[in-house]
Amino acid sequence: MEKLSISGELSCNLRNALPAIGRDVLARATDPEMVRLQRIAMTESTRFLEFGVSAETLTWSPRLRAVIDLLRRHQQAGGIDLDVDEIELAAEHFLALVQAMSSRFADFGVFRRKEQ
Repeated sequence: MEKLSISGELSCNLRNALPAIGRDVLARATDPEMVRLQRIAMTESTRFLEFGVSAETLTWSPRLRAVIDLLRRHQQAGGIDLDVDEIELAAEHFLALVQAMSSRFADFGVFRRKEQ
């Protein structure tokens, strides 16, 4: 899983960067291959504890890091009013809003149409 990065002109515009990250997160959360891997990891996590931890880290961590980095750059530039301690929590909330339900639905084979 490659690192997600927002760079160039997109990183300068928070209003455009967050939806771009959101679209990437949603695409990955509902990608049939990722869903299959997630299911395997969940099924085998009782036998191999590291599967459960790795599955969550592989699908969540790169996107979380991208949002944290983006928010941190905008906070340091004065573009957003967040305390340093709130940046990680704000990033987690953003990803939970974008990914959590679609990912859970995908785990059970329920996929929304693109227009939804």
